[in-house]
Amino acid sequence: MQKNKILTLFFLVCCFHGFLFSQETNTCDVSGGTLSGELFEFIIDGNADNIPADGIMLADAYGPNSQWVVTDESGNILGLPPSFTAPNFDAAGVGVCIVYHLAYEDGLIGLAAGNNLSDLDGCFSLSNGIPVIRVAEAICDVNGGILIGGPFEFIVDGAADNIPADAITVLDASGSNSQWVVTDESGNILGLPPSFTAPDFDGAGVGVCIVYHLSYEDDLAGLAAGNNLSDLDGCFSLSNGIS
Repeated sequence: MQKNKILTLFFLVCCFHGFLFSQETNTCDVSGGTLSGELFEFIIDGNADNIPADGIMLADAYGPNSQWVVTDESGNILGLPPSFTAPNFDAAGVGVCIVYHLAYEDGLIGLAAGNNLSDLDGCFSLSNGIPVIRVAEAICDVNGGILIGGPFEFIVDGAADNIPADAITVLDASGSNSQWVVTDESGNILGLPPSFTAPDFDGAGVGVCIVYHLSYEDDLAGLAAGNNLSDLDGCFSLSNGIS
C-alpha cells in the first residue's frame, strides 16, 4: 500500500512539472503582423525622402510591445524609429533598406541599432519586410551653350525675314540631343525649327521673339509648340536667348 502511495505521488509530481514546463514553453503568443505596401524607391538628391503615412498597411499584429525596425539587406539593424514615416532615407545614402514591424514580450534581448536580427533572443515575431531602394541621382551633364550674335530687327512688310547663316555662333554646347527653340517674351514656345535660319520672322507679325539653343537627354518632356519653357522636365540646358 505504501509503495502504491509513493508511486502515485511521484506520478502527480511528474505531471505537475510537465504542466509547468508546458506552460513555460508555450506562452510566446505574439505576431509581428503582415505589412502591405509597394516597394519604395528614392533618389539620393539632398531632399528628404520619407515613406508617406498611407504607404504601408499593418494587419494582424499583436503583443504587449511593438517596434518598427529598419535593417540593411543582411539584417543589420540601422534604426528603431517610432513609425515607418520617421526615417529620412535620403540621409542613408545609396543602397537597400528593409522595414519590419516587430512584436515582442518583455525581456527581449538584442534589440539595438548595430546588432543583427539574428541577435534577438526572447519572445518576438517579425513581420514580412518592405524594401526601400535608394538610388543615386542621375547626373545631368548637358550644356545649351552660349549664343553670340544679334539682336536682330526686321520690318514686317510681307518680305521674308530670316536670320543669316553666319549671324549666330554657338559655343560650348554639349548633350545627346539639341534643338533650336523660338519663344515669345513670356517663354511660350512658338516653334522648334531645325536651325535658327529657318524661321520667317516676317510671318510672325509685330512683336519680339527669343531664339534659344537647347541641349537635352532622351527623357525630356514638355518640348512642344504651345507649351512654355517652364513645362520642360528632364535633363536639359538652355543657352542664353537672342532677341
